[in-house]
Amino acid sequence: MFRLELNQGLEVRGAFQRLERPIPLRPESNIITLTGEGATARGLLEASVQFISSYPGLPTMWIVDLLAPHAEERRLHLEWSVNEKVALEGAAGAAMLGVRSACLVEDVGMNVLSDSLFQLAIAGVQAGMVIVMGTDPGVRNVPSPMDSRYYASMSGLLGLVAATPQEQKDIVVEAFKLSEESGLPVLIQLSIEVGEQRGSVRLSPLPSSVQSKLSFEKNALRQGQAGGFLSRKNRHLERQALLKYQANRLSFNEVHSNGREKIAVLAVGPAHRYVQEAIQMLPDVEIAVIKIGVFYPLPDEVILPVLHRVEDLLVVEEQDPVVETQVRVMAQKAGRLVRIHGKDDGILPVTGPCSTRRILYALKRLLGSAEPQAPAKADGASRAREALRQMAPPAFHNNCPGCPHSSSLWALKKAMENVGGNFIVTGDNGCMVSESYDLIDARLSLGASVAFAAGMAHLEIPNTKVIAVIGDSGLFHNGVQGVINAANTGADILIYVLDNAGAAATGGQPTPNVGILASGNPTKMVAIAQLARACNVDSVQVIDPYKIPEAQKVIEEALRKPGQRMIVASRECMRMAMETGRAQGRGVIPLYVDQATCNGCTICVEDFHCSAISFANSKASIDPWLCTACGACATICPVNAIHKGKS
Repeated sequence: MFRLELNQGLEVRGAFQRLERPIPLRPESNIITLTGEGATARGLLEASVQFISSYPGLPTMWIVDLLAPHAEERRLHLEWSVNEKVALEGAAGAAMLGVRSACLVEDVGMNVLSDSLFQLAIAGVQAGMVIVMGTDPGVRNVPSPMDSRYYASMSGLLGLVAATPQEQKDIVVEAFKLSEESGLPVLIQLSIEVGEQRGSVRLSPLPSSVQSKLSFEKNALRQGQAGGFLSRKNRHLERQALLKYQANRLSFNEVHSNGREKIAVLAVGPAHRYVQEAIQMLPDVEIAVIKIGVFYPLPDEVILPVLHRVEDLLVVEEQDPVVETQVRVMAQKAGRLVRIHGKDDGILPVTGPCSTRRILYALKRLLGSAEPQAPAKADGASRAREALRQMAPPAFHNNCPGCPHSSSLWALKKAMENVGGNFIVTGDNGCMVSESYDLIDARLSLGASVAFAAGMAHLEIPNTKVIAVIGDSGLFHNGVQGVINAANTGADILIYVLDNAGAAATGGQPTPNVGILASGNPTKMVAIAQLARACNVDSVQVIDPYKIPEAQKVIEEALRKPGQRMIVASRECMRMAMETGRAQGRGVIPLYVDQATCNGCTICVEDFHCSAISFANSKASIDPWLCTACGACATICPVNAIHKGKS
């Protein structure tokens, strides 16, 4: 790994070191302010969890960072697993030994772990196990949004969701009790709406002892070695009645009704606070409210009594109409002809997060008082926002100043131009999405680019070379299998690995090639180049992306060769390096532009897209507060106008 001079000698670093304040184990008051993420972490501590595995993703990634400072004292195993499937399997192994465990993933990660999840739902667990599914309904930070709640019904597992940080902490603690009662894992959806929300949380005392007595029950039925599929399936179906009983007894379910209302609102988890605000704007209307903290199975004993006395029910939930569909089935089975509204009938939009305005408009439609064009009507605030939007300059999707990915992709772009011909470039998720110089032609999921590219290369498109671009995190996540397959099947591709020593897009969590555990302790490193050689690819080379001319030459040579070629562009994420450097009292000397030499070609601004460089009066200039002194701009300047040192 090539590192900056300011970062030489660094042995231990991790995302948790950048936290402003860890969760206090023993605060002076038993009521403190926490985010939903912090409340989840506190709940895991109060539940005496001893094994936590995760793969970085919003909003669950910060939970591991919050727990890391307390891992040793609480005898807590923290792990950044290489992918979500491995994370689930590790947590399942701990639960099979009688240790409470948790697996923390984002919603799309549920797709990765689903194979083992379905088997685990049949096998069951010996100790409490919770799977926290982070979700981003507003699609602010995820490339491919999805509703992970479907996995609860598909696998037959209890699914819980909180409305506030206090509920989130309490639900986590309760989930382990429910898991041990049913012998099944419990799913908890953590919306970014709750994850980033701050609120007062009443704490319970931490257990004095967290050491569990390890034991392994040799249960042939659980391990799937006896009884056949039918016996295990029947056993799983028997548990469903218990899950329904648990859902109906949850204290997080509430009904607010005087028995005279004709309209009711069913609020699921985070939607409840928006429902409350909307109803407060209709003080003269009687509306019943059902608040539930479970999305599967639904608490029919809570919902049906209200359905029997109202004429209209509005279901408010984030993402897809998962609960709404279940309510329709419930009403039909109960023979209740109540009119059910929500996303299926278009009274609420399917996409986007919940909002008070949307719910208020839906309620007014049910009351017959809404204006037809209400959602599209531009009020004063909307007009002001649109005016500001028009004033803002167009935004480039730039990476951070000094990002090694920018230099890596620039070198690839120039090499492709020099070699000539046609290229297809598959990409991956992560920081490369922000700055790809329009090189990436197609991408699928995290870690898929190598196998994706190999599939194209095997068809031998005339006069076309295929390149797979992948990050180090994506390679370890699911890309290694693609490398093995490409080598085994003889695919003619260039595998270009952007190695920035961590999952930088999600906060810099260490990857296996860094040699740092989630707790911050050192461990073995898994070198990408050695891994590729073990996969028997034809050639492997490591380059420093900041040395653009040398890197470009290596890429050009690789593009002219056949077979599987891997180039590892290795440089630590500049943002993480700078933060560590500042913490150690180290600094950088920014570069400057010699105004007399600069010819105003704009390559550094409009082509290279360095966000530390601006252009005015036909000259480029470097912001010393943003410059990281990576030196890439000096390398690409055609007239040698950029220099190190102070101007």
